[in-house]
Amino acid sequence: MIAVDGAQLTVLVLPVLQPISAWKPEYREYRRLILGLLESLRLRYFDLLEPLNEALADGIVVAETGDALVWHPSREAASYFAKYLRTQHLLDVVGAP
Repeated sequence: MIAVDGAQLTVLVLPVLQPISAWKPEYREYRRLILGLLESLRLRYFDLLEPLNEALADGIVVAETGDALVWHPSREAASYFAKYLRTQHLLDVVGAP
């Protein structure tokens, strides 16, 4: 339906905001399943694990203060995600001259 409308679906895969070694095993499995599903459906996606790892390596606090579930990125982590998405050409116009 999306393609019929001339649009392209893009999925951002937001990881748990911790080092992957601290994830519960089921979270690692969910990530594997999600990435496999996106691949099998041939959907464009961006996995934000790489910029998360960069932010963690730089000592950035990646989750919002008070976020016990570690699902809400801090402003600083969001900056790493935005920089990564720009380098991946997320907002490039498809079919532009």
